[in-house]
Amino acid sequence: VARQTGKLSYRLAKRPAASLLTRSAPLVLGGVYLSLGAGLTIIDQWVTTGITAFLTCTLVVALVFFIRPFWTVLVFPAAYLFFYFALGWTQTNHEILLSERVQGLSAVGIAIFLSLLMWRNVSRDILQRKVIEAKNEELREKNARLAFLADYDPLTGLVNRRGFQEIVEAEIARMKRSGREACLILVDLDNFKQVNDSYGHPVGDRLLEEIAKLFRGNVRATDVASRLGGEE
Repeated sequence: VARQTGKLSYRLAKRPAASLLTRSAPLVLGGVYLSLGAGLTIIDQWVTTGITAFLTCTLVVALVFFIRPFWTVLVFPAAYLFFYFALGWTQTNHEILLSERVQGLSAVGIAIFLSLLMWRNVSRDILQRKVIEAKNEELREKNARLAFLADYDPLTGLVNRRGFQEIVEAEIARMKRSGREACLILVDLDNFKQVNDSYGHPVGDRLLEEIAKLFRGNVRATDVASRLGGEE
């Protein structure tokens, strides 16, 4: 639970569009919680000795309120200073006061260590997840590219011979089931070799691209334009 809460706080703190209030919420709430723990401990001295409330609050803040390392080394010592001086208001026994101050210092030291450790672990987990997500996205793009190249001609964007054959087989099977007819038109560009010989292959490729645009722009949505190979 602490780790999941920490991850949520980390995302809120790292979100570029997050408001100042959202980013500072863990710090403010953690400070309030530490002050509450110190206050309860100070009041509790009138009834019994012990710093259970302060100890509990420091551990909760360290494990739940995901505070940046810079603020961690400021907030916890500040809370301890308040605890250190205010404790003397209600605890008059010098030996007990010294013992509780030492216990409070130990609690704050442990809390700082746990808070920094939580930040390190959760930050590392989230960064690793981002790296994995980036790799997965890159892999999906490559797979999509490979899937496109498997059925489409990279120069013209038209269906290639492999994809065309699959479409024809499916269309023939559909024709057999429904009894309907279909039409196939084969276009072979005249004198295309002369274009390559006279102006070069880049110009020939450009011509094929323009022809492909004409086909795509003048067929129905249910029709398929394909490049079987070369100028066919």
